[in-house]
Amino acid sequence: MNKKHLISIILSFLILSLFLIPYFNVSAKVICNPNTLKPVKYGQKSLAVKNLQACLIEAGYNISTGANGYYGIQTKNAVKKFYSEWYKGKWTGNRIDAKGIAKLKEKLLSKKQKPIIVSEGKIRKFMIILPSPLQKTTKHI
Repeated sequence: MNKKHLISIILSFLILSLFLIPYFNVSAKVICNPNTLKPVKYGQKSLAVKNLQACLIEAGYNISTGANGYYGIQTKNAVKKFYSEWYKGKWTGNRIDAKGIAKLKEKLLSKKQKPIIVSEGKIRKFMIILPSPLQKTTKHI
């Protein structure tokens, strides 16, 4: 194999990577947006399911496949566990309704903590870190 051939293979790979990596980017973190949660059901594939999964994960429920947008068995089990913590009765986990969404929003908001003040030594600069399930914010004073 000569140098020209090797360079053309490497360049082809790099160019192809530029187009394929963004398309197959599974590492992008999905952010939970409680304000856009809506009822979804088992077998559904949508952005609404992806948001629900992100919110369930943020609330502490395990979905090992992550927020992939498909309401499969892992999402079903997470919803079932979520309902079992507050709903008196049997719940299959096959769907999440408006009442469940309200409870999930409540749980996410209850995870908020009081602001943490961190000093940066002799510089006399303070940071207030405001933890939130919706977004992470840092204010410099």
